[in-house]
Amino acid sequence: MMGYVVKDVVIEEKEYEYVKPFSISLGTHFKEKNVEIKLILDDGTEGLGEASPSFFISGETGEVLMGISEKVRDILVGKDVRSYRKIWEDLETLKATPAIKAGAQFAVLDALCKKLDIPPYQFLGGERDEIETDKTIGIGKLDEMVEEAKEIGKEGFRVIKVKVGTSVKEDVEKVVRIQEAVPDVELVVDANQGY
Repeated sequence: MMGYVVKDVVIEEKEYEYVKPFSISLGTHFKEKNVEIKLILDDGTEGLGEASPSFFISGETGEVLMGISEKVRDILVGKDVRSYRKIWEDLETLKATPAIKAGAQFAVLDALCKKLDIPPYQFLGGERDEIETDKTIGIGKLDEMVEEAKEIGKEGFRVIKVKVGTSVKEDVEKVVRIQEAVPDVELVVDANQGY
């Protein structure tokens, strides 16, 4: 059956600017570089995936991922996306590169689900039309973080992730004040290698 075979793969590094600077314990970020993986099937159907490298977490950079892009392409081109598990096994031959493997896996899944005309969550056995997620507050000044938490609460989020990791005493105060400001919201605290 035509239409399921990967004809081409386009892998590009893309830069995105944050709406506002985002601070975590490892520093402040103004922009990010991610790697986009686009599969093109033999009938023109496209599957998209994205790799978000993190040098401090996995040792990956965009340059490293782009450096192995031809290997990724070689693994994917000519494969039938219905054999997605075999493709995922083949991607495991790429060592120490979890971001690009995940991005390529999702591109395969995206293409297959488009062909089957179902959303990925349904393909994976999901029973919900929606999932709950959190919104993250980066490290900042106490009053600014409290105000941001209030705004997030007004947006309807029931879970807020609070980045900490610069000072235990200050971080405890921030978490307590944020929880007081939004008592009905669950907080998740993330120190990102800060302590």
